[in-house]
Amino acid sequence: MDDAQREQLKAAVEQAESTTSAEVVLVVLPRSFQGTGVASAFGALLALVVLAAALFFEDLEVSEPLTLSVVVLAGALGTALGRLLPVRWTARGATLNDAVDEKAHAAFSRFGVSRTSKRTGILVLLSVGERQARLLFDVGVTEQVPAAQREEWRARLQGVAARFDVATLCASVVALGQQAGAFLPRSADDVNELADAPQEHA
Repeated sequence: MDDAQREQLKAAVEQAESTTSAEVVLVVLPRSFQGTGVASAFGALLALVVLAAALFFEDLEVSEPLTLSVVVLAGALGTALGRLLPVRWTARGATLNDAVDEKAHAAFSRFGVSRTSKRTGILVLLSVGERQARLLFDVGVTEQVPAAQREEWRARLQGVAARFDVATLCASVVALGQQAGAFLPRSADDVNELADAPQEHA
């Protein structure tokens, strides 16, 4: 994201919180699943292909040190390219789900979503690479907001994650705040306890 998009998202969180006592923490991750093993395997495969080619074409007059250097370079290049592969190509669905779940729970703790005075924190997490979203609620929210409403919010956010767009995410966050206000109305003594700027790590 660029600075303009970050400001848009921050403004959306501020607007959402202006209508409810809930505290919204927004996290937008490039990806949750790191896939380092897949990238390494891709690099090793490319290195083996280059080595096999060098051995096959024995008539090429190439020194052993140069051959070794080319193989190592091919391995490094393959590893780098492996990291660029879409995560949906390199992992099973369950693995991706687990990776996003892990990031969401880590962010919930790291950014203090459970440490507001009224326990009304809401974590909104989008993992762009996996096209997945997570909504986690503190106990003050689950006690006041019906489960059906929370599931509706989750479904809407998942729709945003499927085709990530900053403007659509902003609208979804604002709508979340407005609807949360029906169950958790803002009071005169409410203070902003958590950061409004979007987080890009967990």
